[in-house]
Amino acid sequence: MLEFKSVDFSYPGSSCLVLQDVNISISEGEFIAVVGENGCGKSTLAKLAAGLLRPTKGEVLVDNFSFNSNRSAKQLTTTVGIVFENPENQIVTDNVFDEVAFGLENLGFAAKEIKNRVKEVLAAVGLEGKLYANPLFLSSGQKQKLALAASLALDPKYLVLDEPTSMLDARSAKQMISLFTKLWREQGRSIILITHRLAEIAKAGRVIVFSGSGEVVADLSPEEFFSDEEFLLNLGFNQPLIPKLANILNQYELDILSSTLTIDHLMEQLCQLSLRK
Repeated sequence: MLEFKSVDFSYPGSSCLVLQDVNISISEGEFIAVVGENGCGKSTLAKLAAGLLRPTKGEVLVDNFSFNSNRSAKQLTTTVGIVFENPENQIVTDNVFDEVAFGLENLGFAAKEIKNRVKEVLAAVGLEGKLYANPLFLSSGQKQKLALAASLALDPKYLVLDEPTSMLDARSAKQMISLFTKLWREQGRSIILITHRLAEIAKAGRVIVFSGSGEVVADLSPEEFFSDEEFLLNLGFNQPLIPKLANILNQYELDILSSTLTIDHLMEQLCQLSLRK
Protein backbone atom coordinates (compact mmCIF):
# COMPACT_ATOMS: atom_id res chain seq x y z
CA MET A 1 0.00 0.00 0.00
CA LEU A 2 1.09 3.56 -0.79
CA GLU A 3 -0.04 5.82 2.04
CA PHE A 4 -0.09 9.54 2.81
CA LYS A 5 -0.67 10.07 6.53
CA SER A 6 -1.60 13.63 7.59
CA VAL A 7 0.84 15.06 5.05
CA ASP A 8 1.55 18.78 4.83
CA PHE A 9 4.09 20.20 2.42
CA SER A 10 5.61 23.62 1.83
CA TYR A 11 8.67 24.39 -0.25
CA PRO A 12 11.82 25.68 1.51
CA GLY A 13 11.65 29.39 2.25
CA SER A 14 7.88 29.52 1.89
CA SER A 15 5.27 29.54 4.64
CA CYS A 16 2.51 28.63 2.14
CA LEU A 17 1.30 25.04 2.36
CA VAL A 18 1.05 23.39 -1.07
CA LEU A 19 -0.58 20.30 0.45
CA GLN A 20 -2.63 20.24 3.66
CA ASP A 21 -3.53 17.26 5.85
CA VAL A 22 -3.51 14.77 2.98
CA ASN A 23 -4.67 11.28 3.94
CA ILE A 24 -4.74 8.80 1.06
CA SER A 25 -4.32 5.03 0.91
CA ILE A 26 -3.69 3.36 -2.46
CA SER A 27 -3.71 -0.41 -2.48
CA GLU A 28 -1.60 -2.60 -4.73
CA GLY A 29 -3.33 -3.10 -8.08
CA GLU A 30 -5.53 0.02 -7.97
CA PHE A 31 -5.96 2.55 -10.78
CA ILE A 32 -6.36 6.03 -9.27
CA ALA A 33 -7.01 9.31 -11.07
CA VAL A 34 -5.95 12.52 -9.31
CA VAL A 35 -7.62 15.75 -10.42
CA GLY A 36 -7.85 19.37 -9.35
CA GLU A 37 -7.23 22.90 -10.57
CA ASN A 38 -3.76 24.11 -11.54
CA GLY A 39 -1.56 24.81 -8.53
CA CYS A 40 -3.42 22.50 -6.15
CA GLY A 41 -0.34 20.38 -5.42
CA LYS A 42 -0.86 17.39 -7.73
CA SER A 43 2.72 17.38 -9.05
CA THR A 44 4.03 17.83 -5.52
CA LEU A 45 1.99 14.79 -4.49
CA ALA A 46 3.63 12.79 -7.30
CA LYS A 47 7.13 13.77 -6.17
CA LEU A 48 6.33 12.90 -2.56
CA ALA A 49 5.03 9.49 -3.66
CA ALA A 50 8.29 8.79 -5.50
CA GLY A 51 10.48 10.02 -2.65
CA LEU A 52 11.80 13.03 -4.58
CA LEU A 53 10.46 15.30 -1.83
CA ARG A 54 9.92 14.78 1.90
CA PRO A 55 6.80 15.92 3.78
CA THR A 56 6.99 19.04 5.91
CA LYS A 57 4.66 17.23 8.29
CA GLY A 58 3.24 13.72 8.35
CA GLU A 59 4.53 10.64 6.60
CA VAL A 60 4.54 8.92 3.20
CA LEU A 61 4.73 5.13 3.47
CA VAL A 62 5.45 2.59 0.74
CA ASP A 63 4.49 -0.93 1.82
CA ASN A 64 4.77 0.28 5.44
CA PHE A 65 8.25 1.74 4.94
CA SER A 66 9.09 5.44 4.90
CA PHE A 67 11.65 6.98 2.55
CA ASN A 68 13.24 8.25 5.77
CA SER A 69 13.61 4.70 7.10
CA ASN A 70 16.70 2.52 7.02
CA ARG A 71 15.34 0.47 4.15
CA SER A 72 17.75 0.64 1.21
CA ALA A 73 17.25 3.27 -1.48
CA LYS A 74 17.29 0.50 -4.09
CA GLN A 75 14.27 -1.22 -2.55
CA LEU A 76 12.20 1.97 -2.39
CA THR A 77 13.18 3.53 -5.72
CA THR A 78 12.35 0.29 -7.50
CA THR A 79 8.95 0.12 -5.77
CA VAL A 80 7.62 3.49 -7.00
CA GLY A 81 8.25 4.74 -10.55
CA ILE A 82 7.40 8.19 -11.87
CA VAL A 83 6.83 9.69 -15.32
CA PHE A 84 6.63 13.47 -15.64
CA GLU A 85 4.58 15.71 -17.92
CA ASN A 86 7.60 16.67 -20.01
CA PRO A 87 9.67 13.55 -20.81
CA GLU A 88 12.66 15.66 -21.86
CA ASN A 89 13.13 16.56 -18.18
CA GLN A 90 13.88 12.88 -17.52
CA ILE A 91 16.13 12.10 -20.50
CA VAL A 92 19.81 12.22 -19.54
CA THR A 93 21.62 10.27 -22.29
CA ASP A 94 21.93 10.42 -26.08
CA ASN A 95 20.98 6.80 -26.71
CA VAL A 96 17.67 4.96 -26.11
CA PHE A 97 19.37 1.82 -24.76
CA ASP A 98 21.55 3.82 -22.36
CA GLU A 99 18.55 5.87 -21.22
CA VAL A 100 16.61 2.80 -20.12
CA ALA A 101 19.74 1.17 -18.68
CA PHE A 102 20.76 4.27 -16.70
CA GLY A 103 18.77 3.57 -13.53
CA LEU A 104 19.62 -0.12 -13.55
CA GLU A 105 23.34 0.63 -13.83
CA ASN A 106 23.18 3.10 -10.94
CA LEU A 107 21.53 0.45 -8.78
CA GLY A 108 24.21 -2.12 -9.60
CA PHE A 109 22.30 -4.58 -11.76
CA ALA A 110 24.36 -7.11 -13.71
CA ALA A 111 25.06 -6.35 -17.38
CA LYS A 112 23.16 -9.39 -18.66
CA GLU A 113 20.05 -8.53 -16.64
CA ILE A 114 20.25 -4.89 -17.79
CA LYS A 115 20.35 -5.95 -21.45
CA ASN A 116 17.39 -8.30 -21.02
CA ARG A 117 15.29 -5.76 -19.12
CA VAL A 118 15.99 -2.95 -21.59
CA LYS A 119 14.89 -5.04 -24.56
CA GLU A 120 11.83 -6.30 -22.69
CA VAL A 121 10.49 -2.89 -21.67
CA LEU A 122 11.24 -1.26 -25.02
CA ALA A 123 9.20 -4.01 -26.68
CA ALA A 124 6.40 -3.46 -24.14
CA VAL A 125 6.10 0.24 -25.05
CA GLY A 126 6.60 -0.27 -28.79
CA LEU A 127 10.12 1.14 -29.10
CA GLU A 128 11.99 -2.08 -29.92
CA GLY A 129 13.00 -0.61 -33.28
CA LYS A 130 14.60 2.44 -31.64
CA LEU A 131 17.18 0.61 -29.51
CA TYR A 132 20.14 2.86 -30.42
CA ALA A 133 18.32 5.98 -31.61
CA ASN A 134 19.10 9.42 -30.22
CA PRO A 135 16.16 10.48 -27.97
CA LEU A 136 16.36 14.02 -29.36
CA PHE A 137 15.05 12.75 -32.70
CA LEU A 138 12.09 10.85 -31.27
CA SER A 139 8.55 12.20 -31.54
CA SER A 140 6.82 13.57 -28.42
CA GLY A 141 4.87 10.33 -28.05
CA GLN A 142 8.03 8.23 -28.42
CA LYS A 143 9.86 10.35 -25.84
CA GLN A 144 7.01 9.78 -23.40
CA LYS A 145 7.19 6.05 -24.09
CA LEU A 146 10.94 6.18 -23.49
CA ALA A 147 10.45 7.87 -20.11
CA LEU A 148 7.91 5.20 -19.25
CA ALA A 149 10.28 2.42 -20.36
CA ALA A 150 13.07 3.83 -18.18
CA SER A 151 10.72 3.70 -15.21
CA LEU A 152 9.35 0.23 -16.05
CA ALA A 153 12.89 -1.16 -16.29
CA LEU A 154 13.09 -0.87 -12.50
CA ASP A 155 9.89 -3.00 -12.26
CA PRO A 156 7.94 -0.63 -9.97
CA LYS A 157 4.88 -1.88 -8.12
CA TYR A 158 3.41 1.64 -8.11
CA LEU A 159 3.58 3.86 -11.20
CA VAL A 160 2.95 7.60 -10.73
CA LEU A 161 2.09 9.44 -13.95
CA ASP A 162 2.09 13.24 -13.78
CA GLU A 163 0.02 14.57 -16.72
CA PRO A 164 1.79 12.13 -19.08
CA THR A 165 -0.43 12.90 -22.08
CA SER A 166 -0.79 16.68 -21.80
CA MET A 167 1.84 17.34 -24.49
CA LEU A 168 0.56 14.64 -26.86
CA ASP A 169 -1.96 14.77 -29.68
CA ALA A 170 -5.23 12.87 -29.23
CA ARG A 171 -4.01 9.74 -31.08
CA SER A 172 -0.75 9.50 -29.11
CA ALA A 173 -2.57 10.20 -25.84
CA LYS A 174 -5.01 7.37 -26.54
CA GLN A 175 -2.11 4.99 -27.22
CA MET A 176 -0.43 5.95 -23.94
CA ILE A 177 -3.61 5.45 -21.90
CA SER A 178 -4.13 2.05 -23.54
CA LEU A 179 -0.59 1.17 -22.50
CA PHE A 180 -1.16 2.30 -18.89
CA THR A 181 -4.40 0.33 -18.75
CA LYS A 182 -2.59 -2.77 -20.03
CA LEU A 183 0.10 -2.40 -17.36
CA TRP A 184 -2.64 -2.21 -14.74
CA ARG A 185 -4.85 -5.06 -15.98
CA GLU A 186 -2.25 -7.53 -17.22
CA GLN A 187 0.68 -6.84 -14.88
CA GLY A 188 -1.19 -5.76 -11.75
CA ARG A 189 0.71 -2.51 -11.31
CA SER A 190 -0.88 0.28 -9.30
CA ILE A 191 -1.46 3.34 -11.48
CA ILE A 192 -1.69 6.84 -9.99
CA LEU A 193 -2.64 9.06 -12.93
CA ILE A 194 -2.65 12.84 -12.56
CA THR A 195 -4.74 14.14 -15.43
CA HIS A 196 -7.20 16.76 -16.67
CA ARG A 197 -8.63 14.64 -19.49
CA LEU A 198 -12.11 13.31 -18.79
CA ALA A 199 -11.68 10.21 -20.95
CA GLU A 200 -8.66 9.20 -18.86
CA ILE A 201 -10.48 9.76 -15.57
CA ALA A 202 -13.19 7.34 -16.70
CA LYS A 203 -10.61 4.51 -16.89
CA ALA A 204 -9.82 4.72 -13.17
CA GLY A 205 -11.36 2.85 -10.28
CA ARG A 206 -11.21 5.89 -7.99
CA VAL A 207 -11.01 9.64 -8.48
CA ILE A 208 -9.24 11.72 -5.83
CA VAL A 209 -10.10 15.42 -6.04
CA PHE A 210 -7.91 18.23 -4.66
CA SER A 211 -9.04 21.74 -3.82
CA GLY A 212 -7.02 24.81 -4.79
CA SER A 213 -5.62 24.92 -1.25
CA GLY A 214 -4.09 21.44 -1.55
CA GLU A 215 -6.68 19.48 0.43
CA VAL A 216 -8.45 16.28 -0.58
CA VAL A 217 -12.12 17.22 -1.00
CA ALA A 218 -13.47 14.01 -2.53
CA ASP A 219 -12.58 10.36 -3.09
CA LEU A 220 -15.16 9.00 -5.53
CA SER A 221 -15.87 6.37 -8.13
CA PRO A 222 -15.79 7.70 -11.73
CA GLU A 223 -19.55 7.18 -11.87
CA GLU A 224 -20.09 9.39 -8.81
CA PHE A 225 -17.62 11.95 -10.14
CA PHE A 226 -19.29 12.31 -13.54
CA SER A 227 -22.87 12.22 -12.31
CA ASP A 228 -22.64 15.53 -10.38
CA GLU A 229 -22.73 18.30 -12.99
CA GLU A 230 -22.44 21.16 -10.48
CA PHE A 231 -19.42 19.55 -8.82
CA LEU A 232 -17.71 19.15 -12.21
CA LEU A 233 -18.41 22.76 -13.18
CA ASN A 234 -16.88 23.97 -9.91
CA LEU A 235 -13.73 22.04 -10.84
CA GLY A 236 -13.65 23.59 -14.30
CA PHE A 237 -14.93 20.50 -16.15
CA ASN A 238 -17.92 20.21 -18.42
CA GLN A 239 -20.02 17.13 -17.74
CA PRO A 240 -19.47 14.51 -20.49
CA LEU A 241 -22.28 14.01 -22.97
CA ILE A 242 -23.44 10.55 -21.86
CA PRO A 243 -23.90 11.29 -18.11
CA LYS A 244 -25.54 14.60 -19.06
CA LEU A 245 -27.92 12.79 -21.42
CA ALA A 246 -28.69 10.23 -18.70
CA ASN A 247 -29.64 13.05 -16.31
CA ILE A 248 -31.91 14.62 -18.96
CA LEU A 249 -33.65 11.30 -19.64
CA ASN A 250 -34.21 10.82 -15.92
CA GLN A 251 -36.16 14.07 -15.89
CA TYR A 252 -38.68 12.15 -18.02
CA GLU A 253 -38.73 9.32 -15.46
CA LEU A 254 -36.86 6.84 -17.65
CA ASP A 255 -34.80 5.57 -14.69
CA ILE A 256 -31.35 5.61 -16.32
CA LEU A 257 -28.47 4.86 -13.96
CA SER A 258 -26.50 7.96 -12.96
CA SER A 259 -23.37 5.79 -13.27
CA THR A 260 -23.80 5.54 -17.06
CA LEU A 261 -20.57 6.61 -18.77
CA THR A 262 -20.64 5.00 -22.20
CA ILE A 263 -23.02 5.02 -25.16
CA ASP A 264 -23.15 1.20 -25.09
CA HIS A 265 -24.30 1.18 -21.46
CA LEU A 266 -26.91 3.83 -22.20
CA MET A 267 -28.27 1.95 -25.23
CA GLU A 268 -28.43 -1.27 -23.22
CA GLN A 269 -30.62 0.40 -20.58
CA LEU A 270 -32.87 2.00 -23.20
CA CYS A 271 -33.35 -1.37 -24.88
CA GLN A 272 -34.26 -2.95 -21.55
CA LEU A 273 -36.79 -0.19 -20.86
CA SER A 274 -38.37 -0.67 -24.28
CA LEU A 275 -38.71 -4.43 -23.67
CA ARG A 276 -40.46 -3.82 -20.36
CA LYS A 277 -43.04 -1.69 -22.15
